[in-house]
Amino acid sequence: MSTLHLQRQRKKRTFIRKLRHNANIIEIHNFVNNHFQQLCTQDKNLRESQINIKTKISEECELNRNFSNEIETREIYYAIRTACKNRSPGTDGLSYELNDSFYDIIQKEINLIFNEVFNLQVPTQFGDGIIVLVSQNNSTYNENIESFRPSLNCDYKIFSKIIKNRVEHIIENNKLLTSSQKCSNKHRNVFQALLSIKDKIFSLKHKHKTGKLISFDMEKAFDRVDHTYLYKTIVQKFNLDKTTSIDIGLVSDRIVVDWLDNSCKIKILGILFTNCHRLTIKLNWEATTHKFAQIIRQHKTRELNLQQKVMLANTYLTSKLWYVGSIMTINKYLLGRITL
Repeated sequence: MSTLHLQRQRKKRTFIRKLRHNANIIEIHNFVNNHFQQLCTQDKNLRESQINIKTKISEECELNRNFSNEIETREIYYAIRTACKNRSPGTDGLSYELNDSFYDIIQKEINLIFNEVFNLQVPTQFGDGIIVLVSQNNSTYNENIESFRPSLNCDYKIFSKIIKNRVEHIIENNKLLTSSQKCSNKHRNVFQALLSIKDKIFSLKHKHKTGKLISFDMEKAFDRVDHTYLYKTIVQKFNLDKTTSIDIGLVSDRIVVDWLDNSCKIKILGILFTNCHRLTIKLNWEATTHKFAQIIRQHKTRELNLQQKVMLANTYLTSKLWYVGSIMTINKYLLGRITL
């Protein structure tokens, strides 16, 4: 089969030919239009009374005043250079890589456009998007509208990143985020969240106390960020079918919650947790090393020099091992399974 035919087949797999809705095949255009219109429409009736504001920043604050300053070239350049590359472009077909490569040529025009948008109003065209297919293992799921997401133009994402960077300075200066928030907190990370869970389990067991670790699953958690929508639907968005828990600490006096499924293990951010420290280590490292051990066995028959072994380890092992190893140690037996 020629390369041309392979490309055509690959392209056909991304075509949306039909969508399944309540077990019925429906007309595509109107349904897709209505779905994303409802998903992305903002409620304009937002009142301050709907949000509990604990901290108010003075308008005389220097960072607050600087927020309204014109967007500078260095801000645009920083936003482009720190953006994630190799992503799908929007309807205009322009990618981050193009903006980065030709920045010296287009910087003046981008600066003028962004400042006009910043001082006046964001054009509705900035919100235009295309529907892109999200691959799923289950082919029937690809007929569901939830498998598709709008892809915004890179210009809008660059502009949003500039505003985000300015807001971050205000948040950090006024200490609006507490240390307990690990996500989207500049001074916290995912490892601290996982380590705090691990330490809490150990602390409850050591003090002979009883607790319950609960993992709440939220449906379409990132579909919207509009405050009114989130406050109205925060409870409805909880997916109780996928919400689970484990008893931790002293389990002789367990806490029973009727609507909550209880399990012997729970996965949070890719790490399995149990009430037994040794079992937690065993489950995580066995799952991690099993698939890598097969790769190692395949390459052991080859005569690899040190550089080739390092390349093999970096390609297949390092990132995953580093992630799990940052949370818990590995025993000698499991380490031997992945030794080159």
